[in-house]
Amino acid sequence: MSKHIKMIFISQTDKTASKNYQPGVDGLRAVAVILVLIFHVGFGGVPGGFIGVDVFFVISGYLITGIIFNQTEKETFSYINFMFARIARLYPALIATLIAVFAGCFILYSPSDFVSVSKSAIYALYSASNIFFAQSAGYFDTSSEINPLLHTWSLGVEQQFYLVWPLIIGAAYLVKKSLVPWVLIIISIASLASSQWATINMQTEAYYWMPFRVFELSFGGLAFFISRWIKPSELMKESMMAAGLAMIVSSALLYSSSTQFPGLHAMIPVLGAMLCILSHDAKYAGFAVNNRVSVTIGLISYSVYLIHWPIIVFYKYWIYRELNDIEKASLILSSLAVGFLMYNAIENKFRKIKINEFCYKSVLFLSLTILVMISYSSSIKDNGFAFRIQNYKENMEMLKPGFKEYLFGGFGVKQGEMVVLGDKTKKPSFVFMGDSYARQYSLAMSEFLAKRNLSAAAFFADGAYLSNSVYVTGKGKVSVYGVKIGTKAIDYSKYNKIPLVYAQSWLRYMEMLSDKDGNVYKFNGDNDYMKFNASVINNIQEYTNQKVIVIGNHPAAIGSDGGLSCVSRPSYVEKKCIDSIFSTESGDRVDSNNYLNKWLSDNGSIKFINPYDFMCGNGKCNLVSEKGDVMYSDEYHLSRYGARKAIEGFGNIIIDI
Repeated sequence: MSKHIKMIFISQTDKTASKNYQPGVDGLRAVAVILVLIFHVGFGGVPGGFIGVDVFFVISGYLITGIIFNQTEKETFSYINFMFARIARLYPALIATLIAVFAGCFILYSPSDFVSVSKSAIYALYSASNIFFAQSAGYFDTSSEINPLLHTWSLGVEQQFYLVWPLIIGAAYLVKKSLVPWVLIIISIASLASSQWATINMQTEAYYWMPFRVFELSFGGLAFFISRWIKPSELMKESMMAAGLAMIVSSALLYSSSTQFPGLHAMIPVLGAMLCILSHDAKYAGFAVNNRVSVTIGLISYSVYLIHWPIIVFYKYWIYRELNDIEKASLILSSLAVGFLMYNAIENKFRKIKINEFCYKSVLFLSLTILVMISYSSSIKDNGFAFRIQNYKENMEMLKPGFKEYLFGGFGVKQGEMVVLGDKTKKPSFVFMGDSYARQYSLAMSEFLAKRNLSAAAFFADGAYLSNSVYVTGKGKVSVYGVKIGTKAIDYSKYNKIPLVYAQSWLRYMEMLSDKDGNVYKFNGDNDYMKFNASVINNIQEYTNQKVIVIGNHPAAIGSDGGLSCVSRPSYVEKKCIDSIFSTESGDRVDSNNYLNKWLSDNGSIKFINPYDFMCGNGKCNLVSEKGDVMYSDEYHLSRYGARKAIEGFGNIIIDI
């Protein structure tokens, strides 16, 4: 170990502890945090990098069980002192992170986003982040990606574990010392079984709730007892280390957000971490975790873990686009650098403070904790400090709850039955049908038609594939809703001899369509699927013997709120989010429009409208209009302003057909 690493270590422990120091365990922490970093910046080759957190859990279970059991054996264990030590170990760096996050949100975040982060910060202070995020959103949800405190869920799990673990070990020890590992085995099996059940029946809770994660920490505790019972040979250590690292790395490479997790799938990285811990001093295979770089990163891994996600989230929130590889690598290096500074300036300086004793460090820590609590509470009370927004009094309407729903271009328009758009005293000139991608145009279409003393008969069904022959199948059940509404619309066109305007989310239903018996259709990519859609449209046109106008996919926004947070951000820094959303020249939506247009081009009675032609220009699709109106109500749907711009572009094409 280098002189530098020894200095870092000895400064954080006493001489007795340093004799028992296991650098390989710290090196394993480095593996865990690097996997998390790679996953969070979005390098595609490691889709399961989130298992780094599970490795952390095993290490924590191993170390904490050892501390509790050894002190209990020596009759020196104190529950109060143990909890104070955990707080001193974890909270100073957490408080520093919360202060940094508050500053970042104040500069960058919209009021609504600031309020959301503030609520999660309060939960983080009480070691309950996992409960907050289990209630609000899943770990892989898009909305979670803008919360710089999402990663604190794991701290909540650990702190809740620390509350009960000494009591469990102490109770078992009082009955019989040898009973302790058997209790751990029972807890591990029970938690693993319940976790596997929960991953199937309540996936979000399975990911966040402590009872469904205890097995990962308790298996770490079992590793402590196994290390007391078994002394493997050097050859066995090499094999165990190689196998353990292979299990961890393979999980990171093969798992993804679609993997059922934690449950049984978590056992591969958990067992891998156990093997690495039990062979931490392997001479050759152990070099991966015992080298100077790994040990140093492992020592600072907690600070790196705390600060890396805010750095990534704030940068992505500011640039409002996908990261390139150079940016991803830079964010990893920045996280390591800032984590190193935070470790030396805060974590290592405060980890030995006596919170229950009066000294300047404990007073400073408690004062900052109270300040953080007051600051985030004020953010919630004051609507995310809306005064930061330019002309915020004039823009308060869009900061109110429910404004996002009101913004939708089909707000208040009924679905599941016929509605008349435009001048209701006039006979419909055409039929308008589709899912929410059609309903989003309804308010703008109604305005457009009313000005021209025209009307349309509209049939909408959100989340349904409207046709007279194709069904949607999910979870083994065939839905007739889309066919029911679609048949009404198509027959209305046929028997009233008027054109049919058809808009759908053309990409959404690719894996959901079936015949009436539930036989799911299979497609070989987007082109093949668009060919199928074209055949459905052609059949509808032949059946009605009327003109059909097909509206293709419109551009989508970046962000779950469709740009609302962008417009309501403070002006302290440049609003890069306003510049644009997607290029008009690439992407699934553009490709699907081209495919669908191609397959429909042979039928002269069908007209294809590409919304990109009317909503984009100079290679860009604007997020806001020239007047500053938000073009989207969420990530996928147009606002009343975005729909109005589209209808102003192609409305005449529809009424002139």
